[in-house]
Amino acid sequence: HASVDGVRITLSAAAEARLAGRSPLGFLDVIDPGDYLGLLVFAPPDDTALEPVLTDVLRMVSERAGCATTLGYGPRYLHSTGQLHKGGPNNGVFVVVATEAAEDLPIPTQPFSFAVLAAAQALGDFESLDRTGRRAVLLQMPSRSREAITGIMMRLLAETGAR
Repeated sequence: HASVDGVRITLSAAAEARLAGRSPLGFLDVIDPGDYLGLLVFAPPDDTALEPVLTDVLRMVSERAGCATTLGYGPRYLHSTGQLHKGGPNNGVFVVVATEAAEDLPIPTQPFSFAVLAAAQALGDFESLDRTGRRAVLLQMPSRSREAITGIMMRLLAETGAR
């Protein structure tokens, strides 16, 4: 684990092995020709402030790394492309973004809230990607702000190719 600008960064074993001791900010360097990057964001898909930021980030990653990109909102992507991520060819590189809830709500009859459930789903998906040998990074964000997400993604892009 590492922490950068309040963001907790966790690498999968496959990503860690590929980085060989280098900073986790160089994560995008694990992308090989023919790979694609999956940006998996546990935030409401109707968050209009995030959509343009995520689209811009994907465009920049595609241009910089020369790869296709996809965007999935958790937990709903788990029922569609999530199966491909873990069971398909190992040519996906994944950035799992877990954000703090802007507003947390209790789940009736449960001892946990919706925010706790979403955080557990993000962590569970990252752990599944790790167990299946995928190159993945989990970014646990202190806030859901555009600035926080843009900041860490720009740091990842800035370190790409900086060996």
